[in-house]
Amino acid sequence: MIDVPNRRVSIRGASYAGPEAAARSPFTILFVDVNTVTTVADMVELTANTFAGHVNHAKLANGPGTSHLYLVEGHLSVTSQSAPRFV
Repeated sequence: MIDVPNRRVSIRGASYAGPEAAARSPFTILFVDVNTVTTVADMVELTANTFAGHVNHAKLANGPGTSHLYLVEGHLSVTSQSAPRFV
């Protein structure tokens, strides 16, 4: 979700906690004091790959800076003035 007036971005997802996990667990990544959001996503490919998941790789900023989520067919980057956090 992109909250423009409050300069917040939240990304919800689900992932396996480990290789032996039986099911995915939900998570939310929250970005506050966001400067920019950039995304390119092939919605048809993402829909076709829902069973396997959408994020191939993620590189989250350790502090102020840009975080990158590399999608099956696309990319999402969020630049914020503070580190993203899991909520």
